Amino acid sequence: MYKVLIVDDENVIREGIRTSIDWNSLGCAVINEASHGAEAIEMIQKDCPDIVITDIRMPGIGGLELMEKVAASYPHTRVILLSGYSDFEYVRRAVQLGAFDYLLKPTSYRELHQILEKAILDFEAERERDLQIEVFRNELKQNLYFYRQAYLQKLILSPVAFERTELTETLHIYEMKDQTFRLLLIKAEIIDTNRLSQKTKEHQLSRLTTEHRLRLYFQEYKGTIYVPLEHDNYAIIYNGHDIHEFDQFMQRCEMILEHVTRLQPRLSVSIGVSSIHSSYVELNKAYLEAYESLQHIFYLGTNSIIFYDDLPTDVPNSPSLRLSSLHLSNYADISESMLRTLKIGNQEDAKDQVNKLFQIFESYKEKLPDAKNICIELIAQIVSLISTSRFIISDEYYNIFEDMINAHSFEQLHELLQGYVSRVAGDIYKQTRTGHKKIVDQVLALISEHYRESISLLWISESVHLNSSYLSRLIKAECNQTFTDLLTRYRLEKAKQLLRDPHCKVYEVAELVGFTDPHYFATRFKKYAGLTPSEYRDNFDDLF
Repeated sequence: MYKVLIVDDENVIREGIRTSIDWNSLGCAVINEASHGAEAIEMIQKDCPDIVITDIRMPGIGGLELMEKVAASYPHTRVILLSGYSDFEYVRRAVQLGAFDYLLKPTSYRELHQILEKAILDFEAERERDLQIEVFRNELKQNLYFYRQAYLQKLILSPVAFERTELTETLHIYEMKDQTFRLLLIKAEIIDTNRLSQKTKEHQLSRLTTEHRLRLYFQEYKGTIYVPLEHDNYAIIYNGHDIHEFDQFMQRCEMILEHVTRLQPRLSVSIGVSSIHSSYVELNKAYLEAYESLQHIFYLGTNSIIFYDDLPTDVPNSPSLRLSSLHLSNYADISESMLRTLKIGNQEDAKDQVNKLFQIFESYKEKLPDAKNICIELIAQIVSLISTSRFIISDEYYNIFEDMINAHSFEQLHELLQGYVSRVAGDIYKQTRTGHKKIVDQVLALISEHYRESISLLWISESVHLNSSYLSRLIKAECNQTFTDLLTRYRLEKAKQLLRDPHCKVYEVAELVGFTDPHYFATRFKKYAGLTPSEYRDNFDDLF
């Protein structure tokens, strides 16, 4: 039962409220009555009522002052104010103090009953929110390690903009604190096996085993936070006491390298190490530094520890991948887009990505040795994609590296990469064409069945059990239009059929084909058919 206190200096008002409301039906009980504010404060301190119904104007402590004291000490108590004055200043002040509601005298008991019902609903909503928060806290506590890793992974991989104070508060939720750190980026790749199917299976098992063992190892390793990333990369946020002592820190890195290698003898392991950063706000910057350090594997070989601080800033006539963060971001975007494009076998888009890459080379005035290294890294990622997927590609695709190294001009390099991605995309397209057609047919069938409803690409992708981004690219490649255009075109064709009936209203047609806004429907229809819906219906016989 919700406890109610009635406060009014007029006995007849208190009695009227107490006797005119069906308290039981509301799940409430009047626990006490007070004739002035001071008396009410004593009762509130003693009984902690859930609801206080009080007059504003009373001798001594009035309703607004009482309201202020309640708001300060009992924030969960709902206060309903009564007054014979419709003065706006009273209403404004009551709202500022947090009054639940305001009712003018003479009191309408029916209206008061409605306000009380609203207060009960508000209590129940608050209780539901508290319950949900408690459930979240329990879930967070049980899965804290994994939520923490997911949050750190986002900070590492995404250039998120936020204040340090905001970060500190969020880290507190995950039971972490902001501090000075270095980021170690571990790249662990399986050593080639002879058969592709064996390699795929071994790679998957190796990654799972490595992740599990690293997690167990670094849970016990003080001064480190382990964060698995993607593409066989693992991040270690290091904030040990020896972070500023280079020799000691180097020994730590060597111990980590030795341990990872010992975990999985068939792994080729290298570590890129960022410079020292003072706050987790800079995790993404540290990741880019460590990533850049790892690009020097090409020169230093695997099983190396490469410090960003040791990279040359400018060595004449020496290949260098010391690129700015903007460079890295652009090249990383091209790589990701290229791999997504190849997965669906889109030759034209793949060639476009190569053209974009060389446009970036030109805009940054990249030297030929640097451009070669970037292209070789991209091809290595493509080979990795092929090797760890179901695609069957000719062995000749593994023999392009030497041609790349021997390329004597940008034109030759461009031609080699363009031809390579085109051939790979073509082979993948042939192997996936049947599957793509089946998927698109499923999409078209779902549109045909549900076009009247509010359907989305996300809903469609869940229905066919595919990633929405992948499905979007697939629809674009197969149908030469976006999912939205495909759905809209289907709806408008159905609208044409319905408009042949002269008795069918335009707004009815719009609703029947899935448009909630008739004006928007009319605009899209005219753009599609060249006529408004009304013109199309009225001139149908002349048109056909």
